[in-house]
Amino acid sequence: MIELGQIFTHKIGSSEGIQWVVGLKNAENPDIFYILPIDEIDMFIGTWDVRTPLVDPNNYSLVTRCSHGVWIGELVLKYWLETDRARLFGKIIQSSLDDIKTRIHALLGQGNVEVKEEIDYDPDYQEHLDLCAAMANRIEHSAVDAYQFIAFERGIDCPVEWFRFKW
Repeated sequence: MIELGQIFTHKIGSSEGIQWVVGLKNAENPDIFYILPIDEIDMFIGTWDVRTPLVDPNNYSLVTRCSHGVWIGELVLKYWLETDRARLFGKIIQSSLDDIKTRIHALLGQGNVEVKEEIDYDPDYQEHLDLCAAMANRIEHSAVDAYQFIAFERGIDCPVEWFRFKW
């Protein structure tokens, strides 16, 4: 079962040090999750990022990049895990999920967060965000391919848009 806060590695992004965290559940369809890139580069925590401690006795933490998430269906996430295309890595603490939700709502104009211009405009930070965006795009395309395979294999008659949502 897919749960909010779970972190998983996927072949896409793993060589770049990017993992994925299950950050939100779709309000209209609880079988669809918003996954976000999460990494260890804590020297850059910009306006739309959240320091994300793990449920770990060693107080290990990562940084969630809230500006580059992708909606993915639970069917695809389970398929990735069952076929070893992805592996569970850990889980983040509940307060981090709340912080992620706050950041995403602020991105949508539904709240305010502290702006961190000195980091947001740093060229190295922007380069890292570009990498996160590219990985999110690749994982979304991988999800489309997986969904099409699953639909064919299981005889599911649903359009690809069934699990791809835009805000």
